[in-house]
Amino acid sequence: MRATVIIPCYRPDTNFEKMLDDLNAQTSQEFTVVFADDGNVVPIEPRINARLKRPFYVIRFQENQGIVAGLNACVKHASTPFIIRMDADD
Repeated sequence: MRATVIIPCYRPDTNFEKMLDDLNAQTSQEFTVVFADDGNVVPIEPRINARLKRPFYVIRFQENQGIVAGLNACVKHASTPFIIRMDADD
């Protein structure tokens, strides 16, 4: 993998599935995705499993830690030379 896409997620709305579809539509296969499930009442991993066709990893916080903590956790998990930042509603 050449890049890691990092996505902090707090209360993702209906645009979340569209964003997952957009990730699937990318022509490059050289990236993985790391999500920060930032204290959501309902975990986001089932929504990702149902839609995303790419390698991914979910970091789950039991309580909301904020966007900076989510981004930092994602960056810490990344092991690629490039990091791409996205929002859950992009």
